[in-house]
Amino acid sequence: MKQGTRESDDAGWGKAAITAVIMLVVSIVVFVIVPNQLLTYLSRHVVPRERDLIVATWWAVSFVACCWLFVRLQGKRRG
Repeated sequence: MKQGTRESDDAGWGKAAITAVIMLVVSIVVFVIVPNQLLTYLSRHVVPRERDLIVATWWAVSFVACCWLFVRLQGKRRG
């Protein structure tokens, strides 16, 4: 085992851990906090059918965006 290998492995784990924490925080904000705020606001301003459509659309668009972001992050690690 080379001397510099251990340091580069630690740096790789550190960057991966930071990326994982960022993805976790973004996922919680996108999939929990924003829909909750949308439901709270829209329940007083629009009818339930429109509210459900807006929240479902938010979920679909944000899910695709988070999947794209995850794939992009994984692609950078391999390349």
